[in-house]
Amino acid sequence: MILPNYLFQRIIDYIITYIYKIKPKNLQITNNTNIKYCHNETICLSLVNKLTFEWVSIYLSVVLNFKNYNLLKPLIGNNSFKLIKEKNKIVKIYKSLSEYKKCNNKNSFKKVLIKCNNEEANQLLFKSTEEYPSNTLFDLKFLFYLGGPFYWEEIDEAKLSDINKRLKINAITILGQQSNRTPETLEKIKKINPKKIKFTSRHYQSLVCAHPDISTLFQSPTLKSLKYKSDYVDPCKLTKIDNENTNLKSLSVEFDIIHLVQQFNKKNHQLKQEWDSMTHHLSNNKTLKSFLLSTYFSWVGGFSFDDLEGKGKLNFSLLLKGIKTILTSPSTRIETLKICFFNNFVEDPAFTESLVENKTIKNLYIRATSLDSIFENVLPYNNTIRNIVIANCDITEKILKTITTINVYSITFISSRDKTNKILNLFSKNLIFNHIKEINFVTNIDSQDEKFNFKPVNVLVNYYYKKETLNKKL
Repeated sequence: MILPNYLFQRIIDYIITYIYKIKPKNLQITNNTNIKYCHNETICLSLVNKLTFEWVSIYLSVVLNFKNYNLLKPLIGNNSFKLIKEKNKIVKIYKSLSEYKKCNNKNSFKKVLIKCNNEEANQLLFKSTEEYPSNTLFDLKFLFYLGGPFYWEEIDEAKLSDINKRLKINAITILGQQSNRTPETLEKIKKINPKKIKFTSRHYQSLVCAHPDISTLFQSPTLKSLKYKSDYVDPCKLTKIDNENTNLKSLSVEFDIIHLVQQFNKKNHQLKQEWDSMTHHLSNNKTLKSFLLSTYFSWVGGFSFDDLEGKGKLNFSLLLKGIKTILTSPSTRIETLKICFFNNFVEDPAFTESLVENKTIKNLYIRATSLDSIFENVLPYNNTIRNIVIANCDITEKILKTITTINVYSITFISSRDKTNKILNLFSKNLIFNHIKEINFVTNIDSQDEKFNFKPVNVLVNYYYKKETLNKKL
């Protein structure tokens, strides 16, 4: 049977969209991830004939955006073999403001993103009055450190209004020490309307910094993604999320879960009330698509799991009842759930039941967490979860047997070189997978330098080379 051209074009459109828009999201690949992406399928498709080369080229140019720009960069160029010609490129990312100013053809792009380091960001916001075209967005990085210049204290409402008129802020990354001035600074950051905020706090052994209130960010009407790392968020702060007027789609925060469980067992009624209020509030949220459940580890003083060993010592029921309220609510829209450092809790039936009953989660990301309970008590009974990402978890033969039978579309392993080889050795004994269509390995092994003998029946296997450290925190 010969397909008409319009159907063939439609198929190519679907394939390209999946590879470069849907799949990176499933693999948790962002534009900042330093990864060598696999283009073999795209290249093979383009080599069928001249017409398919033209169609692949057209649809690649269509899907090109800021999120997949770095992934597609190897396919961009002016020679005849490049699938995306420079003249057809509608977006451009500049690594610095100085690079943007040196470029002569910056007005030829539909959208432009400029990345600014701390020095350029401070100059752009606080010292410059220059205006930029409406198609220009900025990713700004700020370093907050004690003893250094801090321009945020000096700006007033008039200056914030001026910044909004001159600039469109896409994302703000903050790295630094917390202090008593952090809440006031975050209030000002909210007023320049960024779409994304990533705040990584830093603690030092000789200095315990203030634990800031970040709840003002939950009131932002423009914020779509918030990542708050290396510190925990108090449950009561999450009740400040405006469920009616905000558009927060991705929330990554850490909870001091160890402290919460200990206090629940000591009958701390105020904290219990705050936890219940938070879980009830989040259960009514209809905007969140991605949610992180992670245990916070204090850098200062270290931490031990000793108090949590054995369910007879501490009761997890209050904590897990709240999580179940969120995950099983008819209002929830969460499609991606990330579970990190959650060993003792995933083994509790209350947690596995909440995942089994959930009908919205399509992507499950598991990091540094026991897999046994999820693979035995969740995946065989939940048909909504389609993609699983496993990062730095132990894979045993018992888990492997379950993997060969579970009904998911793809499974991805993010691990070091040694762990990847261990997984491949285990997999080499089982080459038949009943339902899985795609297996991905993200590692620091360059697949071009090593030969892999893992070739399961009717399963697509991809190897991705990740240059950055793999045990880096989310």
